[in-house]
Amino acid sequence: MTAPTSTTKASVPNRRIYLFKNKTVPKDPYHDLFLEHGFEPVFVPLLRHKFINTDELRMLVQSAEFQNGNSAIIITSQRAIEAVNEVHASVGPEAQQALVSRPVYTVGPASAAALARAGYKDVRGGASAGNGSVLSEIIVRESEERPGEIGEYVFFTGVTRRDIIPVRLREARLRLAERVVYQTLAIENLEEHVLRLISEELEHVEEEEEGENGEELEQEVVEEIEEELLEDLKKKAGGEGEEGGDRPDPYYVFFSPAEADPVVEAVRRISEHRAVRVAAIGPTTEEYLEGKRLPARVVARKPDAVHLVAAIEEDLKII
Repeated sequence: MTAPTSTTKASVPNRRIYLFKNKTVPKDPYHDLFLEHGFEPVFVPLLRHKFINTDELRMLVQSAEFQNGNSAIIITSQRAIEAVNEVHASVGPEAQQALVSRPVYTVGPASAAALARAGYKDVRGGASAGNGSVLSEIIVRESEERPGEIGEYVFFTGVTRRDIIPVRLREARLRLAERVVYQTLAIENLEEHVLRLISEELEHVEEEEEGENGEELEQEVVEEIEEELLEDLKKKAGGEGEEGGDRPDPYYVFFSPAEADPVVEAVRRISEHRAVRVAAIGPTTEEYLEGKRLPARVVARKPDAVHLVAAIEEDLKII
């Protein structure tokens, strides 16, 4: 199973923040900002990502056609950036330079910052493109203002993606080549997975063996392990164990309704044994949690690290 990632700064227990998302690499703004404000962030991934077609991508960036051409890149997700960065690190300097020197279009400030850190010199869209629809209009407008500047748009994407950008670019008769570089996979037995990770993070649960070949756990075994984990959490809530009741109640932060149903159930079961403080990254997630009878105590005013930290700190003033 995928392990949670956290950083402990001091021997005095900080307030933990469980973030139900995959940690962005090499730099995650939520991790850095929560640490800066004295919290202990713990990332609990709900999905796993696998890079695919790596050899084909490497051949593309090493090809003379790509290096000598006037194509631009479209890349709209952190996982696609990570997949391309992995290939970038494995090719020679000429291919690296060909990759980072061409225009790259992206969505949102976080992706723009990640691309800038990776060495891309001409990042377009970013903060001025909040979604794929806006980005596609920027691309079309620039193609009309500077005809001939870009001969082809190479879209690095995942197996599952929305059609907004491809459809709009083809409507504008722009050449588009799609390259699938990663796929997203669900984590099996997610509710048990979340309970286990949280308990392991509290350093009191022994590892359960899944079998010599890592087969799926049978349902009755999953339920038995869940009960053991919940009993362990109950003891910690009552002040038993090495840390006992010294650690403040944590926050559990939801970022999206996607894949969240088993996690909601896990947090609800934890709430039967200890206090939980639920936070949502925005109104859509807040509405989803309300519908699941797990209301959010905290909602970020904007869906970013700065506003999430501010909302939690404001909530702490009234506890």
